[in-house]
Amino acid sequence: MIGLLGWLTGCGNSSTDSQTKGLLTGKITVGGQPARQVMITAIGSGGVAGTTSTDTGEFTIPDPPKGKLKFTIFGSQPGVKPAANSASVVPPKYAGPNELEFDYTGGSQHFDIQMGVNGASAK
Repeated sequence: MIGLLGWLTGCGNSSTDSQTKGLLTGKITVGGQPARQVMITAIGSGGVAGTTSTDTGEFTIPDPPKGKLKFTIFGSQPGVKPAANSASVVPPKYAGPNELEFDYTGGSQHFDIQMGVNGASAK
């Protein structure tokens, strides 16, 4: 737990960034629009692999562990219809266990998450 806190507080350190061995990037959309003001957590077999937030719908998780990753996504205002050009509403089913999975094999990889009211698809 302490190691995870150290990693989270160390984000953005250029010496740490230069040592990144792998990178998972992607884009989260809700109804075809970029998901704004959301937090995404990747969970590997050993627990939380990384957490990041986005205001643009795009995310980056440095050094995720190889293997199956599962994802939870939280919006800043779940269940509340946002004003125009503000945070997207994340369907509540994505805040807990859901069907979002990605098999990370190492290096730089890309994973897009398209959420809709009736389900999600991943690319």
